[in-house]
Amino acid sequence: MCEPVTIAVIAAVAGVNAAAAGASAYSTYQQAKSAKAQANYESSVASNNKVIAERAADDSIKRGAVEEDRKRQDIELLKGKQIAGFAGSGTDLSSESVYDVIGETAALGELDALTIRSNYARESYEKRVMAMNYGAQALLSNYQAQSINPATSAGLSLVTSAGQFSQSALSAGFGGGK
Repeated sequence: MCEPVTIAVIAAVAGVNAAAAGASAYSTYQQAKSAKAQANYESSVASNNKVIAERAADDSIKRGAVEEDRKRQDIELLKGKQIAGFAGSGTDLSSESVYDVIGETAALGELDALTIRSNYARESYEKRVMAMNYGAQALLSNYQAQSINPATSAGLSLVTSAGQFSQSALSAGFGGGK
């Protein structure tokens, strides 16, 4: 049978350990709750960034189409000026050299227009890849948030504390086996 002093010491130690375990569990609960909120926030930010990147990609394509059309209009104006210049200088407009110059202007202008389209398509692609990365980050953060359960974390903290208390009580000789 245990002495009253020993029982009082065990009860006091148990009370202190229970209070410490409760405080630890509450702290663990708050940390898990905070981690879950942060993961949800990061998921929302990444989702918003995905939408912004997709809009920027669409905008790149639209700006590219405008620039491409503008380039083609500039080339048509240049061809008109060249024809007017040839006509003003008395050159026969049906000559092969006039066709060559106008044809070369048209070909180089079309190459420039297609290069503009390609550059904006590349810019759009980069933004779409960025959007996909943001989408993946949003999913990952969402999965992280779903995997955090503050109540479970706090319960595990209590179980761990109880196990540590039992282990320390046994080590101190309060196991009752003597």
